[in-house]
Amino acid sequence: METQSSSPCRYKMPSALVISLSILAAFLAIAGLAAAIFDLVVASLTDGIALFIIVRSACWFVGGMTGGAVLWAMVSIVKLQYELALLTQQAIDAKERNATTTGSVAHVDPRELEMLSLIREELAEVNVNLILSDAQREAKRSRQQGALAEQLTSQIAAALEGNQFSQAQAMLDRLAAQVPDSPAVAEYQQRLDAICRASRKADIDTTVVRVKELMAAASFDAAQTTANQLAARYPESPDAADLAEMVRREGEAFLAERRRRMYLEIGHFAELRRWRQAQTAAHKFLDAYPDCSEAELVRAQYATIRDNAQLEEVRELRDQIRDLINRRRFPAALDMARDVVSRFPHTAAAD
Repeated sequence: METQSSSPCRYKMPSALVISLSILAAFLAIAGLAAAIFDLVVASLTDGIALFIIVRSACWFVGGMTGGAVLWAMVSIVKLQYELALLTQQAIDAKERNATTTGSVAHVDPRELEMLSLIREELAEVNVNLILSDAQREAKRSRQQGALAEQLTSQIAAALEGNQFSQAQAMLDRLAAQVPDSPAVAEYQQRLDAICRASRKADIDTTVVRVKELMAAASFDAAQTTANQLAARYPESPDAADLAEMVRREGEAFLAERRRRMYLEIGHFAELRRWRQAQTAAHKFLDAYPDCSEAELVRAQYATIRDNAQLEEVRELRDQIRDLINRRRFPAALDMARDVVSRFPHTAAAD
């Protein structure tokens, strides 16, 4: 039979504090009531009970009861803090016992243990602050802020050395929120801003060079993507925005020039009566720019270009057939003639 050893409780009920506060609460309540009764009795035996006597007696009573209630609330807070700390410690002990019994720490969530430990520390901090005076609490707060500022500035410096600018900014924001009077806030903010400006400038300069290389290679889509990513990284930078706009304009100009050249190429081949090359160029143009204004003109001329391309091919095949006949290669000539008739049945050469 397995036995479980329970760890000793690390928290004890602050009995002395509870008893002292309870006695003071009862004393204030009784003293306020007694003072009110005594004031009324004395007044009734001497000059009579006047209005101000009643008001003064009421103040004695209310003051005593209020002081007693405040002290009694402090007693309740101390007890509640003790019970919460005890429950937290029991939860931690239960987790540790479970890990020890099963022989594995896989069932223990480190985040839960860390959270419970933080709760335990906060409760202990509250208990300590309850018994400190205002001056003592202020001195303690100053010491804690100094230690926190030293820790955060060390972490910020390390983050800056490692070029972890987002992490450095997050810790700097935490320092400004928790220790707003620290002179390190302005110092490190200036350093971080200067480093970020230099890093941003270097990134922009490198990206500009890369974008120009892509544009020189006619890779305008890749250049536009790269420029847009830069503008997204630095939305406040006019240089990044200007780069993206420049790539867009240059890309549109490049496409317009290429479209113009491809369209002129069709006419050039047609003028030279190289109809098959004109047909190929027309195909490429319509595939690349099917919706432009020039595409309608190409479609209107396409039937003529196609017919002329067929005639051009038939003439070349006819010349090849004649050459085969002259060389007395009649079977090959017959096969080629049949191929011409099957492919171009409506041409004059087929007839």
